[in-house]
Amino acid sequence: MSSCNTNNTQEKRFKIDFWDYNFSMAYSLHYHFDNEGMFVVRMGGLKNESPDTLIRRKLSDNELNVIYNALCDMPIDNLESEYISPLTEDGDQKRIELSINDKVKDIRISNVYQEDISLLINVVNKFLDEKLKIEYQKR
Repeated sequence: MSSCNTNNTQEKRFKIDFWDYNFSMAYSLHYHFDNEGMFVVRMGGLKNESPDTLIRRKLSDNELNVIYNALCDMPIDNLESEYISPLTEDGDQKRIELSINDKVKDIRISNVYQEDISLLINVVNKFLDEKLKIEYQKR
């Protein structure tokens, strides 16, 4: 039996952290999803700039199940730690930390499209306002 096969929400432990860096505009967004809820924080890149929480809320049992199941469908063990284009030094920069039950994966992405990450971003974007959605597209 897979560690993801459980009907008890209390046993479904997960955490997703996305950092979407926008160095040219001197800020980044930190997206966090776990069993307790979700938040999005804008972190300024200028000296003495304080973080600004843009949204913080609980997730419904249905939302928790959708995210948990999406993580269960991901081939976490097969994901690389880095997806980096050697041709570009700036542009689309992301860091993703995934944790589901006892599995943890830390991934850095730089100007590379990765299908499994895209699918997970599409899932979490369903729970975000349009202006807060994570941008990640095939180039």
